[in-house]
Amino acid sequence: QKLRPDIAMYSAVTSACDQMQQWTWALQMLSLASAEDLRPDAAMYCATITACQRVARWEAALALLMKADCGIWSPGGDVVHNALLSVFEKATQWELAL
Repeated sequence: QKLRPDIAMYSAVTSACDQMQQWTWALQMLSLASAEDLRPDAAMYCATITACQRVARWEAALALLMKADCGIWSPGGDVVHNALLSVFEKATQWELAL
């Protein structure tokens, strides 16, 4: 019987990509999760945004926020928003945070 990956597996791999500063791999994990009809959660988006932050890819991080469909606009989404603010800070794009 073939095991199917779940969102927890994709989230864990995305977190590992973040730690290794592999932002393109983190983006790929989001795409693969969506292709498997899985809904990426806030933790997965946060890890991907943080991976983008580590290499000052603020454009990619902002695009992620715009397409995120994981409840990050709810009160619990402040972690994702804080990660995005860190991206802007590192990329010296503080005007975007306003």
